[in-house]
Amino acid sequence: MSIQTGIAQLQEAMRRLDQVVRQVAMYWTDAMYQEFLAQHYQPLELLVRRTLQEMERLEEALRQMQRDCS
Repeated sequence: MSIQTGIAQLQEAMRRLDQVVRQVAMYWTDAMYQEFLAQHYQPLELLVRRTLQEMERLEEALRQMQRDCS
C-alpha cells in the first residue's frame, strides 16, 4: 500500500465517522454526548488531522528522495 492510499483510506474513514457523529447528534443531545465529543471524538479528530499532515510530509520527502536518486 502506498502512503497516498493510506491517506485516502484514513480521510474516508474519518469522513464516514464524522457523518455518523452528525447523525447521532440529532438524537443524542444530553451532557453525555458533549462529554463524548470532548473526551473522545474531538481528540481523535485532531490526532487524525495531524497524522494526515505528517503522512503527506513523509510522502513528499520520499518523492524528493526518489528524485534525488534518479
